[in-house]
Amino acid sequence: MFRSAVIALSCLLAYAHGHGRVVDPVGRASLWRTGLFSDARPNYNDNGLNCGGLHHMHFRTGGKCGICGDAYDRPQPRAHELGGTYGQGHIVATYEQGEVISTKVYISANKLGYWEFRLCLDPRNQTQECFANILLELEEGGTKYYPKGNGLFDLNYRLPSDVVCEHCVLQWKYTAGNNWGTCANGTGALGCGIQENFFSCSDISIKSTHGYTSNFK
Repeated sequence: MFRSAVIALSCLLAYAHGHGRVVDPVGRASLWRTGLFSDARPNYNDNGLNCGGLHHMHFRTGGKCGICGDAYDRPQPRAHELGGTYGQGHIVATYEQGEVISTKVYISANKLGYWEFRLCLDPRNQTQECFANILLELEEGGTKYYPKGNGLFDLNYRLPSDVVCEHCVLQWKYTAGNNWGTCANGTGALGCGIQENFFSCSDISIKSTHGYTSNFK
């Protein structure tokens, strides 16, 4: 009941100028909305973590982005990374290995495209490579979700059955599709070419149900 109330309050505090953020398990940038931790600093642009913007990401930093949506050329630790302004490392959800988990994403300005969730087992690793190997699957199959419209999206994902961690990072990456560009076959179309990206990082824990130890030491 309390968690549901926190999620509802978080949605009511949304701002129209943003684009998207993770409500559950709540992202680092949005932790202040829950009131659960006194040291959570407000970020009024928590649904606009877009790597500094489309042109900054693709023309100034070569398509690179901080793992949690900060501009890649910001000093490390970047604001939303562990040790940064919003990266206190508070565990916001504890799950069991192989569990089907509920996620909630709030979209205030749909930009077409899709999103995915990835997992990094080392919270101190600030590279995208850490997220390369564990891509969460939707309960009904597949990894990409294409949202329609705005509002709160409640989706179930299945955690890997062989992953256990005391502190791992769940990354949400929303790849927009509302820009016109050149496709791989040389034609032009909406959704091709460079697109805006939005990120969120949530600190979670995955408990063992079979006596396994953490995958990361």
